[in-house]
Amino acid sequence: MQGVRAIVIAVGAFASMSMQARAEHETVAGPWGELKDHVSPLVLKDEAARDTHYRRHLMRTLSGHLRAIEAVLRYDADYAGALKVHARGISDLSHLVPAPFAQPSPADAGRPGAKPALWANADKFQAHAAGFQKAAAALGDLPALEGANIEAWRASFTLVRHECLACHQQFRTFAPQR
Repeated sequence: MQGVRAIVIAVGAFASMSMQARAEHETVAGPWGELKDHVSPLVLKDEAARDTHYRRHLMRTLSGHLRAIEAVLRYDADYAGALKVHARGISDLSHLVPAPFAQPSPADAGRPGAKPALWANADKFQAHAAGFQKAAAALGDLPALEGANIEAWRASFTLVRHECLACHQQFRTFAPQR
């Protein structure tokens, strides 16, 4: 679990959010000297803001794993050897999904993010989360990709995507497409 936490924290450290006021840039000391972080730390004013921040980075991390798998299975990127890492990442992280939704923290009206309907229909959301976890576990349990099992990978990947889309289309407001 520490590895999963480190992944989410690392992703969060390099992403930016415009919804909160920012503090000054911080300096990070290490073997390469004193380096100024290009991302200013956020000032998260309450538990809802902290949950939202964590939740968004968790979802971005899951999306990164999904898109990496998609690059191999759909667009023939030559990284089949990395599929198990991404599939296990999705499987491991899937169990973290319900927690940052425990307390109501919907996106502001007209902004992308969680809709109030998620908390009004908590049982339905929990069913989506459970379906996602089951599909993610099946993806994570697949043997390494070899020519003969590419269709099993594609079918399992499609089921995970379907679970994501089913929940997002009901409970998420999307940013306008550019």
